Amino acid sequence: MKCIAIIPARGGSKRLPRKNILPLHGEPLLSRVVKTCIKAGCFDEVVVSTEDAEIASIAENAGARVHCRPESIAGDRSTVVDVCLDVLNSVEAEVFCCVYATSALLHHDTLLESFKKLVKTKDINVLMGVSEYQHSPFQALLVEDSGRVELLHPEYHGVQSQFYPKVRVSNGTFYWARRATFLEEETFYSKKLGVYDVPDSEVCDLDTQDDFDRLLRLYEEGSVFIPVINLWKDLVMLWVLVSEISIFRTNHLLVQLLTRTNADHFLFGFRCHYSRKIGDLHGRNFLHIYLTTDHVFKSVPY
Repeated sequence: MKCIAIIPARGGSKRLPRKNILPLHGEPLLSRVVKTCIKAGCFDEVVVSTEDAEIASIAENAGARVHCRPESIAGDRSTVVDVCLDVLNSVEAEVFCCVYATSALLHHDTLLESFKKLVKTKDINVLMGVSEYQHSPFQALLVEDSGRVELLHPEYHGVQSQFYPKVRVSNGTFYWARRATFLEEETFYSKKLGVYDVPDSEVCDLDTQDDFDRLLRLYEEGSVFIPVINLWKDLVMLWVLVSEISIFRTNHLLVQLLTRTNADHFLFGFRCHYSRKIGDLHGRNFLHIYLTTDHVFKSVPY
């Protein structure tokens, strides 16, 4: 079964100019996403669709194949569906994943595990990367031009939130789809739609400068893992870049790590660029932490 990644990356974004190649710690967002797709190990090919020469060069240098996008689908009104249909007209694949060029926080394991879910679940044709709502849509208020305000879902007025329906929202990370049905339906909102919950630490929809500033904060605060750099039997070496250390954040990272792998032992390390004073740890210091799934937290100054 041939599987490809399709990354739409036009050059003419208006609200946040050149957003697809904005630098994150010196590397274009697109470059990071291409490398994440390659590292996931589930794609036979990573294809970047663009009409822009600079973006094409960055994509090729990162290891992607460039698909020259026609000007007819390079405008503001063009959709990712248009882009994927165009690529699929010239590239054979049974399954594909449309990955957003700005989803630089996305972890390769998330792509791989979502791929496995699509393959295993035969009765879905599209698997969408989603998030929970930060505020329930059933509490939404409709604000009219006149200034009048009313409940958007008055049927849920007075209902306790634990009794609201379970809902999710597409989060600007990825869509998996089966080629044959996608060509028929021409939408990612398939009649047979499934969802995959993407960790909040890997989600940052990017449309404005405020969004980009938030992405930088997420990256620098250590809310995401720098990719695993070594795996040997049951030992994992992982470096996590953090800017403010706390027991809560450290334990949160460890819980995420333990749920991502079946390894029994870990060598876990982080570097602190800045932190409030915690004992003798402040400024630039290094710690090594050795732990097992049976012993959650031990730290030794290095």
